[in-house]
Amino acid sequence: MGVRNILEFDYVSAPAVNKMRSSLLHLVSLGALDKQANLTIEGEYMVELNIDSRFTRAILTANKKRVSEEVISIAAVMTVSSQLHITAGIDPFQISKAKKK
Repeated sequence: MGVRNILEFDYVSAPAVNKMRSSLLHLVSLGALDKQANLTIEGEYMVELNIDSRFTRAILTANKKRVSEEVISIAAVMTVSSQLHITAGIDPFQISKAKKK
């Protein structure tokens, strides 16, 4: 798209400036963007993986340390952990009722 300054981009529904700045700082801290908000080489890899940026950063670091298989497994579990339910003999209705409290 060739966007150079996303804070000045003409969005249909623009996010709050403070949220955008916070997100940019987060991406800079992860190494996805440089200090001028340009995409880094690692940022390009992060885009290709298309998962949460924190997990992508962990996977890229793990790859350098040759433990990527383990970290990918952890990231996969953490990505779907909110969807996992262990009911081990508990009535699903009771779980649902307890969550509403």
